[in-house]
Amino acid sequence: MGLVIYGVFLLYLAVSVGLVMAAAFAAKKRNIARWKFALPVGLVMYLLVFWDHIPTVVTHKYYCDKYAGLTVYKTVEQWKAENPGVAETLVANEGWDKHPEYINEERVYKLNERFHLVTGSSQESLGIKKRFSKVVDVRGNKIVAERVNFSTDIKNLSLGQRNFRDYKFWMGNDSCEPPGSYTQANGFKSILQKYLHIGG
Repeated sequence: MGLVIYGVFLLYLAVSVGLVMAAAFAAKKRNIARWKFALPVGLVMYLLVFWDHIPTVVTHKYYCDKYAGLTVYKTVEQWKAENPGVAETLVANEGWDKHPEYINEERVYKLNERFHLVTGSSQESLGIKKRFSKVVDVRGNKIVAERVNFSTDIKNLSLGQRNFRDYKFWMGNDSCEPPGSYTQANGFKSILQKYLHIGG
């Protein structure tokens, strides 16, 4: 399937180049500067497919810079100090990740009697998807730690496509973190484990 897609884009590129050359030739025959015909044709062929490329990249970077990241509102040590003797009564739910509850399109995982993991996503402008994970103290519904991430929501070609936009593999970006970096993801996982086993 990937070879077919690459083939289609190569064909589109060849057709685009041919049309630009034909426009330049037509302009030359009329003693007009070739770029006056070639440029508009090239621009139209580019925009037919790539019109949303730059806006998507810029919007993704904006969301990442402004809203993404790992935030710890309260460390385990701080929470224990504010709630003396409570941590020792909490028992980790070892099967916490097996049976989430679905509440308002969010997935809720019970870590123990006091803490839940809440995950979800929302669609932002230009197809950008926001994903969030937060550890919540159910007493007062207070967030103690949260990770927010954004992707361009371009589906992996090997997983099947939902629409034409999924074929635009050059716009695929699953994370605000640099490729190969999992600093925030690992940091949140570490915090999650601490709150899961807060009772020891």
